[in-house]
Amino acid sequence: MVYTTATVEVYSWQARIDLHQRRVKPYSYTTIAGHLPPAHQHYLEQKGYTTQYFTDMAVRIGSSCLAVTQYILSAKTFHEESYNSCLGLLRLGPKKGEERLELACRRAMKTQHPTYTIVHNILRNHTDALEKEEGTETTGAGASVTQTGHQNLRG
Repeated sequence: MVYTTATVEVYSWQARIDLHQRRVKPYSYTTIAGHLPPAHQHYLEQKGYTTQYFTDMAVRIGSSCLAVTQYILSAKTFHEESYNSCLGLLRLGPKKGEERLELACRRAMKTQHPTYTIVHNILRNHTDALEKEEGTETTGAGASVTQTGHQNLRG
């Protein structure tokens, strides 16, 4: 093997058998899908998990859950790396309730990087209830309150 700052060359008996670009980003995967062993390539397919599977399951919960799922799937180079996060996200539905999960996902979409951890923390801290309270409400006096203001807003 010959390493340079930009490439990795693999030799067998003085004949180069492969050449790859080298990534220097810490903790990132550089595996080419075609180079994985067949058992690894088909492991997740045998379990039935695909990008389409997670997308279909998220649609059943709601549009915000779908948006978070799509963000999680697109955040990794290989979608398979994000399957555990998607599984965890979708398993929050039966545990915490699908309505709460949808509200938590809606709140998480307001952050820069919505992840499983953010959604989980929203549910754990019950801040998903704040999402339900936002929007149009009626106060005790019957005045309408919206996201852009409140009843004491002048002008």
